[in-house]
Amino acid sequence: MSLGEYLYQLRAALDGAVYASAIEDSGQDPPPKVSSIEFPICDSSNDWPKQSRKIANLNPGRKRFIETVQPFTEPSIDASLRIGNANRALRILNDLARIDRHRRLHTFVTTVSTTAAVLELPRGVTVRSATMRALSETDGPLMRFTLDGWRSGLEIHANPRADIDLSIDGTPPPCHSNDTFPNRLKSIVMNVRIIISLLEKNEWKSIDPSVDV
Repeated sequence: MSLGEYLYQLRAALDGAVYASAIEDSGQDPPPKVSSIEFPICDSSNDWPKQSRKIANLNPGRKRFIETVQPFTEPSIDASLRIGNANRALRILNDLARIDRHRRLHTFVTTVSTTAAVLELPRGVTVRSATMRALSETDGPLMRFTLDGWRSGLEIHANPRADIDLSIDGTPPPCHSNDTFPNRLKSIVMNVRIIISLLEKNEWKSIDPSVDV
């Protein structure tokens, strides 16, 4: 299975869950306006009123739940936790699927992720300052450092202790060392499963969408 097919199956699973919910909530099979039914993934709150029409047949609780997992409602959390966040997972899924819809190749690129370079210094030489390249950057030296006691003719040995990771060109850079491409795919699959499961349980029938929860 190609990456494009993999992404299509994930999107189709979300769409199928919304379709089944629309049948249950409308009491009709097929439900009204069947051609417009789709699981919306929306980056901007300004676009949500239009995008939410795709789930018009759903009950208020299901609608509210789908809104809370949208990319535009992504909470501010520690970078180390973002890899598991459902809002971000849907954003990445939508970005990857958009590349495929535009008939562009998913171009894999290699990136270096490292935060633990090791320097072996001559006697009498010390490190005054050292700066590692940020994970979000892909160009330039891995490390910049300033030495005290350095003299011409001395040798320095360095081990970047670098891990090579795959990413897709055009996608957001990693925000943490755990934000690898394989982990992104795992997060997408996990969150798609959770979203579908919660839509199926349908435990928000009594939720008033005008009240914050």
